[in-house]
Amino acid sequence: MWPEAASDTAMPMRMAALFKAVDEALFHLWDPIGVAEVAAAHEVRDEYCGYVAAVVAALQQGMDAQALAAYLDMLAREQMGIEGRDISKKSQVTANALLDCYRHWQA
Repeated sequence: MWPEAASDTAMPMRMAALFKAVDEALFHLWDPIGVAEVAAAHEVRDEYCGYVAAVVAALQQGMDAQALAAYLDMLAREQMGIEGRDISKKSQVTANALLDCYRHWQA
């Protein structure tokens, strides 16, 4: 679970829904280390939760798709030691999905 969402009273339901959507996108779309594909994915379901708050903050600050994809690439490279064209493509796809989700959430 995300640090800001430690209790139901700490985060309104609407914001919690955004955090959940970002978490889902990071786990199912971005997934730079491939944990969503393993049989025991439920055991590592929280693998990317530590990045959710920062991604939500980036969205709230108006980060565009290119900058958000670069941020995700930086996380993969510097936090996980992963580089390459495949992760950059996943980062771009995820950034676009996150922005669409955020726009929908704002409406």
